[in-house]
Amino acid sequence: MLVIRGDDYQSWVYKTENNIIAVDPWLTSKQIFPGAEWLLSRTTDCNHYLVENNLIDQVNYLIITAHFSDHLDIHSINKFSKNIKIYTTHEASKVLTKEGFKNCCVVKPGNTYKIDDLTLEIRAAGKPYHTTSFAYYLKNDFSCIYHEPHTMNENFISDYELDALITTIDQVKVFGLVEVSMNLSKTAKIIDSNNIKYLIPTGTKPTKTKGLISYLLKINEFDEKKFQSIHVACKEPHNTLTI
Repeated sequence: MLVIRGDDYQSWVYKTENNIIAVDPWLTSKQIFPGAEWLLSRTTDCNHYLVENNLIDQVNYLIITAHFSDHLDIHSINKFSKNIKIYTTHEASKVLTKEGFKNCCVVKPGNTYKIDDLTLEIRAAGKPYHTTSFAYYLKNDFSCIYHEPHTMNENFISDYELDALITTIDQVKVFGLVEVSMNLSKTAKIIDSNNIKYLIPTGTKPTKTKGLISYLLKINEFDEKKFQSIHVACKEPHNTLTI
């Protein structure tokens, strides 16, 4: 399985011999909170991997981890076939169905879904996203990754041996109180306690988020020097990791 950083934020692509799976794809130049750019927006520094390599039409499956606009960018999703299989949340499925997508699967923590030669196994997202988002294992007979887009319990113990963990390293707190993205120190403890081979950072560079909401956030971005003791993969857009 090939893991690919789709952009400079939090989009991912998985490639196998038979399939391409896109996660939270952001294919446009700017993400905008629907109808309120003044509230929240983010501009990309690069083309998405799928756009750069003309692969949008070859994507077989989508995983949309939340209905928030930075995970479900409707202008990006509308570039895919209305018949594409989408694994997503209940709230996101309502948005997608309204847009004409006909093949949405609402996932539930604890459930397992076969994606040809891969298994998608859903877990509850970390608080405060446990009712609005989800985490997941994606695995086959040879490899396994875990993706948590926001926060994890620092006592997390994986159900499987993990080749890679996709999660946050830039701490973000709303009003300086509610953690919505973890710092590297917390993530490193999870890496160590689970003997995970690779850390893949997601939700990177949160200071690039603009708009009114950005003023409510206390942000501490990671220190590059602290990466020395951790095997980090896919740090830059379009970087790949074979597992």
